[in-house]
Amino acid sequence: IYNRIIKSQDDMPVYVDVTIRFHWPPNFDKVPDGKLVVYLPWEYYHIPETWVARINSNVDELWTTCTYAKRGMISSGVREDKVFVIPHGVDQSSCLRPDRILQDGADHGKPFRILYHGGILLRKGIDLLLQAYSEAFRPTDDVFLLIHGVYGDDNVKRLVSQHLKSHRRTSKAKVEWIKDILTEDEITLLYETSDLLVHPSRSEGFGLG
Repeated sequence: IYNRIIKSQDDMPVYVDVTIRFHWPPNFDKVPDGKLVVYLPWEYYHIPETWVARINSNVDELWTTCTYAKRGMISSGVREDKVFVIPHGVDQSSCLRPDRILQDGADHGKPFRILYHGGILLRKGIDLLLQAYSEAFRPTDDVFLLIHGVYGDDNVKRLVSQHLKSHRRTSKAKVEWIKDILTEDEITLLYETSDLLVHPSRSEGFGLG
């Protein structure tokens, strides 16, 4: 809720008691009246020092996605009574289908499939995943690493491309990198047809990719 006054159908002003901000970069400015809530997912544990005084002074509640991020914010100096964990939700009725996982999984003679779904970033640990994959499996192992990553740092993308080229020359174990933007149904299918999801992140606040 960004506006303090919302006009109703009869054009009369309705005053909002609580302002909830979910925005990047975060806005910790005071509101003219009512309470201020800032929703702040965070991955790096400690938050910038310049944020702390403004949060303690201006923000009534700071919502984050996990206890890891909460501990980091408190450790940075944010008052503990201001920080609350509000986890991300998922609509299970329209997303993953366990019955399809059982029907289409690796039990039908398919390779053991490992899925990485996320950014091609150093923080996400994609380089660690590729190194571990090369060290853990022999060239003849019936295993398949599928990487789906659209965004990322150019230098890390180059590292991944170089690693994949080298891996293809030296190993028969499959590795594939999907760079296309996929639909929600296509992403769901990646999860349903994989045997293992890996998150090798060096720092991760909520694991959404």
